[in-house]
Amino acid sequence: IGNRRVRTIILSIILLAYFIFATPYAAQYQATNSDLNDLPLSAGNLVCWATNLGTNPESSCEDFANAWAFVMSGALISIVGAIAAILLFIIPNCADKLGRVA
Repeated sequence: IGNRRVRTIILSIILLAYFIFATPYAAQYQATNSDLNDLPLSAGNLVCWATNLGTNPESSCEDFANAWAFVMSGALISIVGAIAAILLFIIPNCADKLGRVA
């Protein structure tokens, strides 16, 4: 696929597209588990335990919401990194700086 510059830009665009489409999926699960945690009488925890069979019965919906928030933060960091890589390789004077940073 051409030289290193073109290859890096194409792979960064593919990663950017993947994370842009995957982030709403994680956000939806995080919001759902957050909302279930707010149900009265621990009904939300019972629903979380029933829908996530095989996990620790003492885990709560808050644990699952925090895990999905962690996934979302990783996706957002990857989006910022992909945008930075694209910008550094598009600007001709900064093309080699990304290799030095890595």
